[in-house]
Amino acid sequence: MSSLRLSRLPGALAALLLLAPAARAAPSPVLWSAALGAPIHTPPRATPGRVVVATAQAHGANMFGLNPASGTVLWRRATGGPIQTRPAVAGGQVFVTFDTGPLHHLRALAARTGAPLWDYLRHQPPECMCSHQATTHSGLLFTQTDGHSLYAFRPDGAAPARRLWRFAGDGARLTRPAMADRMVVFGSADHHLYARDAATGAARWTASTAFAVTAPPRIAGGEVLAADRGGTVHAWTLASGRPLWSFAAAGPIDAAPVLIGRAVIVASAARSVDALGLRHGHRLWHLRLPDRVEGAPLPDGAAVILAGRDGTLRAVSVRSGQMLWNVPLGGVPRSGPRRVGRAVVVKVGDHALAAFAAATGAPLWRFRSRAVLTAPAVAGDIALVGTSAGRVVALR
Repeated sequence: MSSLRLSRLPGALAALLLLAPAARAAPSPVLWSAALGAPIHTPPRATPGRVVVATAQAHGANMFGLNPASGTVLWRRATGGPIQTRPAVAGGQVFVTFDTGPLHHLRALAARTGAPLWDYLRHQPPECMCSHQATTHSGLLFTQTDGHSLYAFRPDGAAPARRLWRFAGDGARLTRPAMADRMVVFGSADHHLYARDAATGAARWTASTAFAVTAPPRIAGGEVLAADRGGTVHAWTLASGRPLWSFAAAGPIDAAPVLIGRAVIVASAARSVDALGLRHGHRLWHLRLPDRVEGAPLPDGAAVILAGRDGTLRAVSVRSGQMLWNVPLGGVPRSGPRRVGRAVVVKVGDHALAAFAAATGAPLWRFRSRAVLTAPAVAGDIALVGTSAGRVVALR
């Protein structure tokens, strides 16, 4: 306000206006933003000392390594084929799958420099290794073809990958594998759960379910947990596949069961959440919601955090099912909640990312973009997103 306008006000009011602090806009949560020049459709991947990003073009550089502190591009690499899925990272290597004509590639790059380390090629045209992202467990690397095969590798530094074994299914889509005690377990749309020896691929046991298993299984305490599309949660012994218990939820289950201590949390498409005892599968509590939960529930100490498609973020006591807090998201969630430092971050709609205090649900910040955002990735206390405009954005 100008001195001329202040002079027309009563003296006491003018003095108060001069002493009052100017209103300030909320500080931006953006730490840095890096332009990579092509749309980004899969979340970035954080590694020690690097942020790895794949962009959606077949020609030119489409793999990038960024400095996580500044967003500076440290390396870029052209694979020669479009990357459809999020790269995996383990042991200082980045694993990416893509196609070039009839060739299907699994390629390893050095996470620090982007230098190519090895390629695994296949020539079977109907199969596509890039239909499922590569995953890593306990020093092994797994990739899946378009619907029915699982490949296991032991990547050894800069040496070519050594394929350990292949599981050839009957055309039904497989889930991502889980691994423990030298066993690999995965579900299938053919109404089965398969357990294989991690080193050889030899069959250990197979269990039948009444419906397709589309969510990855969980392994805990010597038990394998899996949910099928009919809404039943099953538990088997890991060692032998002996059935332990089953529980019928109110509707289909699309996300993997979540383990918090000795409780199993499952969210169904019938707008309900159940907590089950790990040992016997008995229901501990049941929660009915106005709409279904987006993504998987987030374990958070003694609480489980749920992003409801009614536009509400909720924290629920694992022990009792009592509501601890709930806050409006300001839109429909498009990702499950992610823990980022002391915050919980959720993608809201296609163009926003919102952060809330994990302890209380208090709003912390909101980032909006004209471009479509990926789901958030986590790098310590930093949230990372890619955009359809070709940018990587770090937020805190």
